[in-house]
Amino acid sequence: MTRASDVERLWQPYTDAIEREIEAMLETIPAEDLLIQWDACAETLAIDPGAAWYWTWQPEGNLIERFGRSVATLSACVPDAVRLGIHLCYGAFRNQHLVEPQNLGHCVTLANTAAANAGRRLDYVHMPVPQNRDDDAYFAPLADLDIGRTKLYLGLLHGEDLEANLRRVEAARHYASHFGVATECGMGRVTAANAPALLEAHRAVADNL
Repeated sequence: MTRASDVERLWQPYTDAIEREIEAMLETIPAEDLLIQWDACAETLAIDPGAAWYWTWQPEGNLIERFGRSVATLSACVPDAVRLGIHLCYGAFRNQHLVEPQNLGHCVTLANTAAANAGRRLDYVHMPVPQNRDDDAYFAPLADLDIGRTKLYLGLLHGEDLEANLRRVEAARHYASHFGVATECGMGRVTAANAPALLEAHRAVADNL
């Protein structure tokens, strides 16, 4: 059984393994062709009180401070020439969030913390947007986003319904003037047959930004 105290014990070996993996990738992939993305799912869930049921324990200390230290430590392993991003994730088990976010408030807090602590250029941050959220209340926390030159991507693309996708774009524009668009949780679960239509949806929405 894992205990909270195990986190500190395992953290350095985990960091060392990440550094070795990056070094191995750079032996084959030129730095300027490589992009690394930190996937912050456990952290995004941990900060949300609605996900309290999901955790049987928490490591000691302030979560935001711990997240900032983690971003700093891991990002120091990434050479400046490599692009670096962070994906704030509410999980996608069976294509469903483990917890539905009430709004983007927790993502904004984590994004601000990541940008302030990365210690190097953070190229982008990606946040999820549920399919049924095109209301001001969901996007309002973006008014507090403070990530400097880091690019914001909103995962508001859901299928090929251009009108619905654009409704989410317009709602986001009330609080963020510049952002890119993406799917909610990447394209890893997209079939080859569905990929062309989804890529076309990206183009159609991007043309309206």
